[in-house]
Amino acid sequence: MTEVSQLIAREVGTPVNVSMVIQVGLPIMTFGSMADLVGQITWEQSVGNSLVVREPVGVVGAITPWNYPLHQIAAKVAPALAAGCTVVLKPSGVAPLNAFVLAEVVHEIGLPPECSTWSRGAARMSARQSPAIGKSTWCRSPVPREPGDGSQSWPRRRRRG
Repeated sequence: MTEVSQLIAREVGTPVNVSMVIQVGLPIMTFGSMADLVGQITWEQSVGNSLVVREPVGVVGAITPWNYPLHQIAAKVAPALAAGCTVVLKPSGVAPLNAFVLAEVVHEIGLPPECSTWSRGAARMSARQSPAIGKSTWCRSPVPREPGDGSQSWPRRRRRG
């Protein structure tokens, strides 16, 4: 936990003690709460003469901002995985390293590789080029669920394609 909080502190400039609580602590709580909630979901329910079946919507594409990178990833990835969806993540080009740490954790816990994909292109580009990667990846994408990155321009970029 300390190593990850120091990494995020270097990436985004958060003081280490704040990073430990907010940048790392909140994501741990988010993943933990989803693990608890998934057991409470009624996946099939009879309603009158009907059977209501809750099932994954498919692939969830997630683009995350730089300022709370791991927390924003957790807020999008944890519920999607809990619902049984596959996740394609494009981390911030400004702060991508924490996403790769999470990818290692996902691999270590044995989650099948087809459940999550992390886009690595932005990590090799400058911050200025990162929006172009997001646009080329997502604007013409068949991905049905796409939590945006929180920027003001995301809805406009998405509509324009």
